[in-house]
Amino acid sequence: MSESLKHQATNSVFWSAVERFSVQGIQFLLSIIIARLVLPSDYGLIAMLGVFMALAQTFIDSGFSNALIQKQNRTIVDFSTVFYFNIVVGIVIYICLFLGAPYIAEFYNEPQLTIIMKVVGLNIIIISFSIVQRAILTIKLDFKRQALASLIAVIISGGMGVYLAYNGYGVWALVFQALLNNLLCSCLLAIFAKWWPRLCFSFQSFKSLFSFGSKLLLSSVTGGSLFMMIIWLLLQIFVFASFAIPSDSMEPVLIPGDYVLVNKMLKGPRIFSLGDARQHKPLHIDRLKGFSEFQRNEVLVFNFPYPERWDSIGFNLMLYYVKRCIALPGDTVEIRDTRYRVRGYDKELGNIVSQNSLAHFLEKPRNVEKMIQENCFFAYPGDTILKWSIKDFGPFYLPSRGDTIVMDDKHYLLYRNLIEWEQQDKLIASNGHFYLNGREVEHYVFMHNYYFMGGDNCYNSQDSRYWGPLPEEYIVGKATLIWKSKNGVTDEIRMDRIFKKIK
Repeated sequence: MSESLKHQATNSVFWSAVERFSVQGIQFLLSIIIARLVLPSDYGLIAMLGVFMALAQTFIDSGFSNALIQKQNRTIVDFSTVFYFNIVVGIVIYICLFLGAPYIAEFYNEPQLTIIMKVVGLNIIIISFSIVQRAILTIKLDFKRQALASLIAVIISGGMGVYLAYNGYGVWALVFQALLNNLLCSCLLAIFAKWWPRLCFSFQSFKSLFSFGSKLLLSSVTGGSLFMMIIWLLLQIFVFASFAIPSDSMEPVLIPGDYVLVNKMLKGPRIFSLGDARQHKPLHIDRLKGFSEFQRNEVLVFNFPYPERWDSIGFNLMLYYVKRCIALPGDTVEIRDTRYRVRGYDKELGNIVSQNSLAHFLEKPRNVEKMIQENCFFAYPGDTILKWSIKDFGPFYLPSRGDTIVMDDKHYLLYRNLIEWEQQDKLIASNGHFYLNGREVEHYVFMHNYYFMGGDNCYNSQDSRYWGPLPEEYIVGKATLIWKSKNGVTDEIRMDRIFKKIK
């Protein structure tokens, strides 16, 4: 008996090794082939969902299969109870993923992930049908049939994945490969195990198995998938983010359909209440210490500071702009004949070709009149006294934290929005006097840093020329790389723009 058991154990170890190395080896070879047929961004879309799928798979079994393996006096009722429970859990988890798909897509700023998540999530239900069968084969030490099931499934599904990728299915080749792999494996395990559930469910059996399985579940969650998910979310919060370019305001550097990678670590990631942001409550934004400062001419991603009204700064968590930094806190910026200038800085700012083109365009009075009619000629602060325009603007001093100004009529026009945002109260002007919180204000000390942002496409860019300074707290980070680019009309991937550095 002992020799037979020893032989079984040796055989089990052998076939476990075969399953592990052969399946992984074939998957590796197939991934190399498919990688040459699909885009890196397609793999990226699947990778984005990987952490959610890993966490979901952890909860499917709930430790019940291990409880069955460890239990001495297993009954048919025990197996059937676990089978039905796993299916119910799988369906519940899939519903959660289905309903959460739009929010996952919104989080990554990838609308396509909504439908992909809904389809990929079906793997959870498919896997839930085979957990008991795999446990039965494990109890019998029959790792040979488990290996054969995995091997056959990976070969057939891999072949299908290659075929679909070759025919241009892109990310869906990866999706259907995973679905077919899990479906085939589940069917083969059911055939090899030669077990089918009975129409019975025992709460007593459930309670007994759960007392053991729940401990394993807790250990698995805390030590595996949940940890991975937390790490991924932390990276998204503190290190990098991805944003899609919707308009031509930054052409030719960035065009519609580009997806940019944003470095949050440069200046430091932001910390604020997501709940307050979503409810449009007054928001306190802190920034962790970074490694450097923002520089002129860097392309930055930020929350648009006027999402609801043009007369007051607000915060919209889901509304992002990307522009080039023209001037920094403490700079005096001006526009002369459409060209940006910063006092004491002699290098070119922004897209000088576009600025020259706009200057030439505005040489003709009829073009100026046309832009006036289209309400895109006169600039911040939009008054009838200064009458600044996109042709001639400033000089305008950008406040730095701790700067003090004397309150007068001009400063009221230029800085009213900034002061009201900082104080969360109205700044009232009356007969040359200025009142804040019921008190007269003769001087004001700024509490924040402000930047001047400009689009490279001067003809069509809603930037600081129109809405004024940008609070530093609204800046997400520096756009460093185009990781994906897709033609919005043809859905074709622009291969020449992938991994292009943003300058």
